Amino acid sequence: RVAYVGICATDLGLGVGNEGHGPTDPGRYPVVPGHEFAGVVLETGTGVSGLKRGQKVVGECENGAYSRHIKLPAQRLYKLPDDIPLKNAVMVEPVAAVLGLLRPLPIESGHRVCVIGAGPLGNICAQLLRNKNVRVSVVDRDERRLKLLHKYDVDTLAELGQQDRFDYHLVETDDSGKPAPCPGERRQTTAAIPCRGLANPSASRSASNDADWHEAIRLVR
Repeated sequence: RVAYVGICATDLGLGVGNEGHGPTDPGRYPVVPGHEFAGVVLETGTGVSGLKRGQKVVGECENGAYSRHIKLPAQRLYKLPDDIPLKNAVMVEPVAAVLGLLRPLPIESGHRVCVIGAGPLGNICAQLLRNKNVRVSVVDRDERRLKLLHKYDVDTLAELGQQDRFDYHLVETDDSGKPAPCPGERRQTTAAIPCRGLANPSASRSASNDADWHEAIRLVR
């Protein structure tokens, strides 16, 4: 049973009929959006172990979580501790997605990182990096988004300015790879953070792995 669902930019695009799962998929309708969800197990299939009725879970799905109920393979569900509110647990999926994107990058404590784009995943990225004692600056022209980061000891900028002071530039992008609007060219080591976290539906799993999901659960807790 689905309890709470996040609203991803992909869901909004599907809602107005101008976006599918990516640049090569214009959208297939009818479709029930929703993939950032938390809920409770109602029933398990034959041979499923480790899950039981009433267990709080989060999980991976391409779409469908705006329904009251959803059916998923057991291996795509992750158990939640009893003390995590399901409303908070909706954040596990986007946090796991960003952890999966950051994992291959050799960013360490003391590095200077510029996150270009202060949207939801850019915000999460900045918080995760600060948690690793990385020096983070976030660039965005939307002051409202930047203000949300002030309490996390993150430097916020409206203009990129001198670029060679950063070890990494992380760019919040859409599914086509188009970066969030920001002045200046990007140099140094650059990586993309898709701001629409829905992977191609033909992919069996997202960039995040089991360790990312368990770490996301720990952080959200």
